[in-house]
Amino acid sequence: MDLEIRDLEYAIALSEELNFTRAAARLGIAQPPLSRAIARLERRLGAALFARTSRSVTLTATGAEFVADAQTILKELQALIDRTGAADRRRELVIAARPATGSGLLHDILERAARLPDPLRLRVILERDPGAAVLSGAADIALLCLSQAPASMALDQLVDQPAVVLLPENHPLASHSTLGVEQVRRLPGHMVDCPQIPLDEIVDLIRLEGRSVLASHDVTTRLGDHVVAVAVPDAPTIGFGLAYPATTTHPRLPELIREARRVAYAYTEAPDGKFPTAPSRRADSP
Repeated sequence: MDLEIRDLEYAIALSEELNFTRAAARLGIAQPPLSRAIARLERRLGAALFARTSRSVTLTATGAEFVADAQTILKELQALIDRTGAADRRRELVIAARPATGSGLLHDILERAARLPDPLRLRVILERDPGAAVLSGAADIALLCLSQAPASMALDQLVDQPAVVLLPENHPLASHSTLGVEQVRRLPGHMVDCPQIPLDEIVDLIRLEGRSVLASHDVTTRLGDHVVAVAVPDAPTIGFGLAYPATTTHPRLPELIREARRVAYAYTEAPDGKFPTAPSRRADSP
C-alpha cells in the first residue's frame, strides 16, 4: 500500500475542520478533489476514517487513531528535514584560490565571514586552476581573475586591479614610474599570458631569464628584492571576483557572496586603499 504525505495532510486538515469545504480551502484545493482523496485513502486502508452525514463530518475511532499517528509521522519527518538542513548548513564551504592571488581580498572576506552571528565554516584550498576545482566538486566557489573563469560558471566581479608589469630589478626600464602597454608588449621575452603557476615561480622566470609579464597590482607586496613592478596605466584593469556553479551547491554560499561584495565595496570606498583598486563595476553597496 502506497501512501503519500499529502494523504496524511488531507486527513489531518479534515479532522481539524470537520468540514470538507473549509478543509479544502485550508489546503488550497477544491472540495471535490479532497472528497475523492479521502475516499481513496479509506479504500486503501480498508477502514472508514470519517463518518459523514448531509450535515456533519465526524472522526471515527479508527480515524482518530490514524490522525494521531499521521501527526506524529509528519512531526518526525519535519524534524528529519530540519536536522538534515542544519547539518548541511554546518558543513565546510570550500574556497579555491591561486597561491598569492588576491590574498588581501581573500583575507578580509574570511575575516568578515568569521564575524557573522552564525559564522561561516570556511576552508581555503590553493589551486593553480581554481575554476577547475569548482567544476570538479573539490570547491564550492573560486576567487580568481575573471578572465580565467570557466564559461559555464556564474561570475560576480568584486574589484578591478590596476595592471603593472613585472621586470627584473636590473632591467633598463625598471626605474620608470610608468610604461605604456604597447611598450611593454614589445619587450624581448615578454609573456603575453600570465602563466598558470605560483607567483614564486613567475618571479624566478623574471629574475633568472629576464622575462616580463603583466600582472595585477596586488602582487607587488610579494615580489621580493629582485623583481620590480612598474605601473601600466593604459593596460586593461584586471577583474577579480567569484566564480561558482549557476546552481548553488552550498546553502550558505549566498551569504559568502554577500559578505564578499561588502568587502569589495569597502575597498572601493577606502581613501588609502589597503588593497589598491580601480572602482569595481559590479561591487554592490551593503
